[in-house]
This record gives sequence, structure tokens and C-alpha cells, in this order.
Amino acid sequence: MTYSGDPQPQEARDPVEFVALLRQLKERSGLTYRQLEERAAARGDVLARSTLADALQRKSLPREETLAAFVHACGRGAEAEEWLRARDRLAALAWVAARFTEEPSAPSAPSAPSAPPSDDTPLRTRGPRRRAVRATRMRRVLLAATALLLFLGVWALGSGDGSGQRPVDRPTGTETSLPFEGMREGREGRITM
Repeated sequence: MTYSGDPQPQEARDPVEFVALLRQLKERSGLTYRQLEERAAARGDVLARSTLADALQRKSLPREETLAAFVHACGRGAEAEEWLRARDRLAALAWVAARFTEEPSAPSAPSAPSAPPSDDTPLRTRGPRRRAVRATRMRRVLLAATALLLFLGVWALGSGDGSGQRPVDRPTGTETSLPFEGMREGREGRITM
């Protein structure tokens, strides 16, 4: 149940405001970090007071498990889903903002063209170069896998005399045409005269 003047998580516009609302929720509960930890443990949740203290000092969203345990420990279990929905909304907004907004480019002063990155420059600083290196590596892996499969296929088809038939076992102890007249193959594969 929400009371007037209570922190409203859906009103938060960014993670900083959301964490500020969490601090207000803690203050309104009147509980210490130790008491919140004990209340969470009594409910079967894990909420270390050091983790909670860190979460309430950050500018980023707390983990879902930490948030749910905290809201329940503050005695606002009925509002836990509302807090989690607000957290998910802000996390989605932050994700979209991080992926689809461009960093503002500072006006560039006329300067000499920059030199290409040296070979000892880490790949993560090269942007398009990094993608090109990854694509080249992927092509090499695919080429090697294709060559291996081709080799195995040719090897499997090439084993035999080329007729595609398996060799027939000869029964032992029968006479065969041997290079010299009078030679015979014995029972154990020995050639006798």
C-alpha cells in the first residue's frame, strides 16, 4: 500500500533518481543496514549490509535480487513488483541510450592528419579496424573448416581401389594363381611348394 509522500519508483527518470528514491525508502523505514540484513535473512533473502550500502551510494541500478530483498526488508513487499518494473524500465532506457546515441563530437581545430594506429595499439581503440580483424579471423576459421571437411570427404571416398566396392576376403586353404607353378597358399596364409 502506498502512502502519500512515499517514494514513487515510476517517477524516476534515470538510475540516479531511482537510487535516490531507494535511499528515501530506507530513511522512511527507520531501519539500519544491520536491521535490514536481519529482516531479509528472516524472510530467506540474502541482503548483505555492505552490498546494500554500496548499492545505495552508486549511480547505477541495483541487481533485481538486491532490490526485491531490500523492498521486502523495508516492509514494502506489496510494492516490490512496482519497484522491479521501474528498475526494468530504466535498465531498458539506459541500454537503448547507450547503444543508439552518438557521442557528441567536439569541434575539431585544424590540425595535421593523425597517424594510423601502430601495431601495439590495442584493437579495442580502433573501431572499424577491430571489426575488419574479426571478419578476417572468421573467414580464416571458415576456410580451415571447409578445407578439413573437403579433405575428410576425399579421404573417405578415396579409400579402396576406386571401384567403390569393398575387397572380398578369400577363403584360406584354396589354391590361387601364384607367380610360380606349383606354389600354393596354405591354411595360415603361408606359401608352400
